Order: sequence, then C-alpha cells, then structure tokens
Amino acid sequence: MMGLQFDNGGHSNMDSLFTHWSHNINPSSKGCIFNHVILFTCWSLWKARNNKRFRDIKQECSQIIASIGHLVLLQHWAFPYKAWQLKGNSYFLNLIHSNKSVCKLQPDIKVAWKKPDLGYVKLNFDGVLTDDKAAGGGIIRDSDGNFIYAYHCIFDCDNAIIAEILAAIFGINKCKDKGYNCLHLDLTSTNIASWIRDDNDIGWDFLPYIHQLKNLIHDMQVKTTYIVNDINQVAHFLSRINYTDVNFDTFDAVPVDGQNLIINDKMGLENTRRI
Repeated sequence: MMGLQFDNGGHSNMDSLFTHWSHNINPSSKGCIFNHVILFTCWSLWKARNNKRFRDIKQECSQIIASIGHLVLLQHWAFPYKAWQLKGNSYFLNLIHSNKSVCKLQPDIKVAWKKPDLGYVKLNFDGVLTDDKAAGGGIIRDSDGNFIYAYHCIFDCDNAIIAEILAAIFGINKCKDKGYNCLHLDLTSTNIASWIRDDNDIGWDFLPYIHQLKNLIHDMQVKTTYIVNDINQVAHFLSRINYTDVNFDTFDAVPVDGQNLIINDKMGLENTRRI
C-alpha cells in the first residue's frame, strides 16, 4: 500500500503494529512524511469505522487510501513537503506532483431521508443556541412520509445539546399524546445516540434530561438511526425559524420553505455529501 511493503509480524494490537511499522520505515526525522501517514491512517480508519457503525456506510479500502492521500495533499498544500521528507517514496512523489484537485480525492456519497417502517412514525428533531436563546424544532411523519405534526419551541437552557434533547422529549410526548407507540428516532448527535444505548459517560449537566428521555421511551417500541445533518434539514429549519412556541397541526400551516423540504424528503431527493 502506498509503496510501503512489510509484514505486520503477527501483531494483534495497534500499538505493537505501529511500533513495528516505525522500526521498518525507520523515519529519520520529525518531518518525515511517514510520521504523518501514521496519523492520517488512524484518522481515516476511525472515520471509516464511524461511517459503518453510525451511518451504515461501508467504505472500501480504496476509499480509505484515497482519504489518506487527500490528507497528504492538504498537508502539502499548507506546508509543502521537501524532497528529504518524502524519502524517495514513488507513491507520494507522484501524488504530490500529480496536480490532483484536493477536493476530488474525497469520495462523495448520496444521502436522503428515509421513511420509517410500516406501522412506525419517525421523529426528526434539532436544537440550537443562538444569541443566548435556546430553541428546538421537530417533525413527525408516517411510513409514507406524510406530515403528522411539527413544532418549534423556546427552551430555558444555555446549551445546544440540552436544547436538542428537550426538542426530542417534546416530540416524543406529542407522539404518545397522539397514540403512536412505535417510534423511529433519527439522531444527529453521536453523544445522544450513545447515551440512549447506555448510561456511560453522560455529563452531569445532561443526565436528568437523558433519563427523562429514556423513561419516556421505556414503554414504547423504539428504533434509532444515526444520520448526518444533511438528512435532518426539516428539523434544522424548524428549530431556527423566528417564532415563539408554535405547533403546526397541518402541513399548510408550516412556512413555505419548510413545506418544500418536507416534499423533497417524501420524494426521496438526494443530497451529495463528502465523507
């Protein structure tokens, strides 16, 4: 890979593998590109792992290598490599002199909002803190993508994550009030997604809100999906409209820009996202 050829020596953990790598590459100086490649490889593998775990996006080895190459070019663009730093490695010499666009090396994916399974409703929500004002918004839709209910709320807090949790709590309460017991939550926060699964590493500021949320969904059939912000555009819009507390009981009551986003989601229109 990348002109580097050596056996991993049967090492079973990252620490011993990178120690072996360092000894085989034998970087002679702090600025050697191979020191950077170790960091870029770790970062690219971490992103690939998170893409699979939280987005169900499987990246091929070629995409991970492209990501490493992209980071090398970014580094070279900011602090150009000198010949001694490249150690005569033909892969990196060709990459840096190829005049490839930095942007084109990053793989793109298509993302779109997905309708919930039959019998479920989906809640999308978001929270925001602007000018010391916390607010949140959300929307509930059925398995055909049809509008059920939407809202915008002002919250008495000073933290965007708490505002997002409160927006979820408000939406879940509305689902229960309307008799919906099968709920699909789209989550844009890895913290909230992790906290819902278990109680580990929840900060004291967030603990009462997470427990309130978990108590609410305890007697419901709940599915959760981690999504990127590009898919959460309706909730993002509703959280940021310049309203006081407001309930949208009909589709026509939603501002026109929000209606267009809801229609786009229902049609399955895709957005391009760089990963």
